[in-house]
Amino acid sequence: MPVFIQQTQVYQDDVKAKFGSPATSIYDGDMTIFHKTNSGASCCNYISGLFSGQPNYATKPLFIEFHEINIKGEQHNFVFNEETYTGSGASRTITGSYVKLYNNNTERLATTTSGISITGDLTISTINNAGSDTDKFLVSNAGKVAFRTGAEVRSDIGAGTGNGTMSAWELTADSGGTETVTNGESVDIAGGTNITTTRSGATVTIDNDITNNNQLTNGAGYTTNAGTVTSVAISGGTGVTVSGSPITSSGTITITADNNGTVTSVATSSPLTGGTITGSGTIGITQADATTNGYLSSTDWSTFNGKGSMSSWSLTGDSGGTATIDDGETVDIAGGTNITTARSGNTVTINNGITNNNQLTNGAGYVTSSGVTSVATGTGLTGGTITSTGTISVDSTVVLTNNTQTISGAKTISDTLTMSADIDFESSNASILMGASSTFQVDGDSGVGKFLKSVSGGLQWTSITQNVGTVTSVAVSAGTGISVSGSPITSSGTITISATNNGTVTDVAVDNPATTAASNQPLQLTGTSTVNPTISFHRLAVANLPNLIETETSTAVGGGVTQGTWNANTQLDITDNVDGNYQGEIVYFGTASSSLTAGKLYLFTTTDGEWEATLATTVGKTAGLLAIALGTSVSDGMLTRGIYTLSYTSTGATAGSVLYLSSSSAGTVTHEPPSGTGAFVRIVGTQLDATNGQIFFHPDNTFIELS
Repeated sequence: MPVFIQQTQVYQDDVKAKFGSPATSIYDGDMTIFHKTNSGASCCNYISGLFSGQPNYATKPLFIEFHEINIKGEQHNFVFNEETYTGSGASRTITGSYVKLYNNNTERLATTTSGISITGDLTISTINNAGSDTDKFLVSNAGKVAFRTGAEVRSDIGAGTGNGTMSAWELTADSGGTETVTNGESVDIAGGTNITTTRSGATVTIDNDITNNNQLTNGAGYTTNAGTVTSVAISGGTGVTVSGSPITSSGTITITADNNGTVTSVATSSPLTGGTITGSGTIGITQADATTNGYLSSTDWSTFNGKGSMSSWSLTGDSGGTATIDDGETVDIAGGTNITTARSGNTVTINNGITNNNQLTNGAGYVTSSGVTSVATGTGLTGGTITSTGTISVDSTVVLTNNTQTISGAKTISDTLTMSADIDFESSNASILMGASSTFQVDGDSGVGKFLKSVSGGLQWTSITQNVGTVTSVAVSAGTGISVSGSPITSSGTITISATNNGTVTDVAVDNPATTAASNQPLQLTGTSTVNPTISFHRLAVANLPNLIETETSTAVGGGVTQGTWNANTQLDITDNVDGNYQGEIVYFGTASSSLTAGKLYLFTTTDGEWEATLATTVGKTAGLLAIALGTSVSDGMLTRGIYTLSYTSTGATAGSVLYLSSSSAGTVTHEPPSGTGAFVRIVGTQLDATNGQIFFHPDNTFIELS
């Protein structure tokens, strides 16, 4: 009969509750539940089906059958084990056995007949390094984890067996010259005369098609003979040993080279070191210094590459005074009154804005008239005011025809003026102006052949008395700025007097510091020194300015630098927020098939030396030398590295943002790297300001192609 227990049953340590049969002193029964101690200390809780004293004897299984089973541990994990049995006793088999782990009622791990199935992400906190190259890589195969060898992975991703990415390589041959082969291009290794080529996989075999001497023409000393050879002899020259010669019927002549092309000695010359090598040795090269040729170290290269920084120069003008212009400052050649200036590239043109005399003020003796609209008459004249047509007459009541009359200002007399009294010229600059055909009569005498002479009674004509002497020589001496030819004249002839310099520059020269080559001098004179010469500053000479400038100890010597410091450091200041302003390294080489756009990015192509707009969709418009156009033509300059104000980069930008070549808009940059198969990612610069568009243009020579 059943026993109902209505109170808590307490079992002491190691006291077992036994269930099933047999339950003897030898066996524990089919199942026991107890709390075990270990050396007197509390240890573990057990539900056991093992026979006491028979730990390896198979026992019956444990079934827990409930609608829902919650097994709660410290970590709140759930573990279920389900089995299906066929048969009983020793012949029993277990099928469909598996273990499942759940998290929050979601299956995460289960055992299967082939392994373990994981649902969701597998997070491993630490993966230890293999410690050696096992050449195995874990990959996903239809959701299952499998391994692939290194060769298989390269094949899977379409990569070669080498390391890294090749953007271009150089192809040359015995004929000379070099061709750049860019990534993706094909190279045809073609056969020439009596040469054929075949390709198998990645191997090209080059075969010589000459199989007998009938395919060859005779060289010097060789003849083709169809007759009968009675004797063949070969003599050995330097480095050759001959045996079996001559042959008079049949036989073999053996020719042996004393030295089969083996190098026995390698000599070196400066700057190479290590020779002469007759066995083994090492060939090296020395580092260059002030007196020794050799290779250029990275430090020396950086120093050399950074040369060309001018710290300051002096600016003056006709007004006097001097201003020091520091490196990076801007000089404005401004126009003054009626003067305008225009800049194109490195040339400033100064224009005189005066085109007519209305832009000038009148000097002494000049009157500006804008058209007479009204003529009024004053004292001594009548007939005014005249606004269209009319007649002005002398007022006889004011202008006297006898006695004393005072006339001021210029007067024109178109008829005979008869004077019966004195004419008094009181003004110091008064003059009587007469035409070439006019006459001046005194007492009715026109004075032909005479000269007018002042006498006590006034003026009178006086006859000219000629000198009857003889001039035997006439000479003219030349003073400063005058040249004389034809002097002296002793009978007849012409003396020519010429000014040696009528205010015209006749010769122009430039005073350069001492340099090794004229092409590197900073001041360049083009044209001739005597006819319209042009003096310009040689921009390429900037790279060697510290070596070109001669420091003068005396201010009396022109052309030198008496103060300031020349150094090899290049200082780039952030440009202002005016779009197109720049500082940095500028080149002027290359061509452009069409007009450039200032501020756009261009790539210097290796095939034809043209500048083409960048676009990060093809390697041909991504890889190579990049530059920002400073104008519409290459002659305006191409900025290869430096500071530039590029207004359209401000959208979405923050100071320090990385800039990339755009794959959607030719010649532009973007803050987001291109994406999508076949796009190229290349860093070209850094944003310096969040709103004004200043960037530091420093293109990285490496790029990534997205697959």
